[in-house]
Amino acid sequence: MASAGQLRPLLRSLLLPIRSGQECACGIALAQALKAKGISFHEFSPSIANEIDAWQESGLPSDLFKTVVVAVLKRADNSHGVPVANCYFTLHRKLVEAHLMSHFQATAFLSHIFLIVDLAADEGLSSAQIAKLLAEIDPRVGFSRQSIATALQAVKLEPGLELKNVQRLFTRDQNSELKAFADADLATAIQLVSDKASRLGFEGNMEMALTDLLRVNISAGQEETFAYVPYLQILHYQCVIADAFDHAITDLYEFAPRGRAALWLFDQYPPALATAGNPFLNNAKSVERIDESWARSKKPSELPGASALVFVLSGMEVMSFAARRELARWVRLLLHRLMRLKELLADPIPAVLASPEIKSILDAVATGNTCTFGILEQRVLDALVSGKHLQAAGWRGRGLKDSVNATNLSQRKLGDIDFQHAASLEIVAYEAHGGELSTVYIDEHVRTLRKVFKRRKEELIGIAELDRWKIRIVFVAHKLADHPRPLEIIDGVKIELSAVTFRDFFATCPPPGALEAEFEEYVRLPLSAKRMPHEVRQVVNSLLQPALAI
Repeated sequence: MASAGQLRPLLRSLLLPIRSGQECACGIALAQALKAKGISFHEFSPSIANEIDAWQESGLPSDLFKTVVVAVLKRADNSHGVPVANCYFTLHRKLVEAHLMSHFQATAFLSHIFLIVDLAADEGLSSAQIAKLLAEIDPRVGFSRQSIATALQAVKLEPGLELKNVQRLFTRDQNSELKAFADADLATAIQLVSDKASRLGFEGNMEMALTDLLRVNISAGQEETFAYVPYLQILHYQCVIADAFDHAITDLYEFAPRGRAALWLFDQYPPALATAGNPFLNNAKSVERIDESWARSKKPSELPGASALVFVLSGMEVMSFAARRELARWVRLLLHRLMRLKELLADPIPAVLASPEIKSILDAVATGNTCTFGILEQRVLDALVSGKHLQAAGWRGRGLKDSVNATNLSQRKLGDIDFQHAASLEIVAYEAHGGELSTVYIDEHVRTLRKVFKRRKEELIGIAELDRWKIRIVFVAHKLADHPRPLEIIDGVKIELSAVTFRDFFATCPPPGALEAEFEEYVRLPLSAKRMPHEVRQVVNSLLQPALAI
């Protein structure tokens, strides 16, 4: 028997995929196969060379050559060697005939077959992503999503989305949307998603792109959306794919956008957003990947949305799999928020909140967490502090009626609600917290506070020197597990921190009968707005039932 060293050059001349560490076993299999055909060791090399040339010239491997190659491939990989061996020549022929590869290109393609299998089976890469990666490794071959899919299909590893998994993900997203956005309108929700995108490494202005894509227009304080829904449905489906596979998500057709899973997803869009036909076929028929040239082909009225779709998907495509998957989740949640806002208003709040209703709400908030994602707590605090810091007395407020998830950074607020008095050089901010106030929550707020203050400094310096300002932040919570340290020094400025329970804070406020105007403005009207989740109105209405029964 020839040694492994003697057989190695001959083995490598076959250009077969062989796992590291398996060359010795493959060399033995090669020698055994040749000897079984009556070929002596001295004839090994010329025999193999002749077989390789004959296969390349005729396109048809001899029985001897097939026997040798299959024997080697079966030992080339412990897990996938046998299925690859069984389809090697059939797959080679498909690559030549169906994908127009040369004999050499098809052979080079198949030399990567175990890497292709690993990327699909172990790393969750899609065919499009594998093709994109291998094109960088071996540009001679001309890898394509279709050729990779052909190879994975041959070894029964072709990726695909199952309807049940899409349904499960849709339900999970639907259940997560409320916690993610609470009472946010679309503009605020877009801002939240854009902040997440920046933290995850998305390059470019995601906020502008999503605003264009959803066609959000805020006029006279009212938010209107004229979203081009087919583009959103395309985005939604691509972001569903991104949860399951490391996919080049500008590639539109790998995961059957005309299949059952995709059609089910599109059918979930409410009647107010319903569109006729399949969004992929109507807008990207015969388009393998969308890019700016695809966007430019659209009508002028559709161009901004099409360009925004390309921008979002292209930006996500170059992110790491973990970051892309997380950003895709937030984009899906945003689309669920859009669907929620298009639903009919349910569980309306009473037309008037009089003294008994106000007392019921105050008692509920004072007792403990209302399970409204902090919404009722913040709306009540809006109403109470607005009366303590009147505009007529020189106070300028920020954050009144803001969504509970709105970032303080965007408006340079020092808390959920922030009041500034230029004449007395005073700022008082309030931070509402449903539940128990902990050190972790306080530390997180102080960390954000440092960022906000850096943006606020220039404005304050324009009025007076920083050390002349008196700044106080009041945490209002149901329980006080920890009290904040009395002072926080930021850029040399002393900021006083204090904490109080809702019950004790309410004790310093006017009685319910004197709060009707504030509750109308800051509680009833916001709770009745379209952006308010009906689940929150259900809770509030249940709290009001005893008062309404009187």
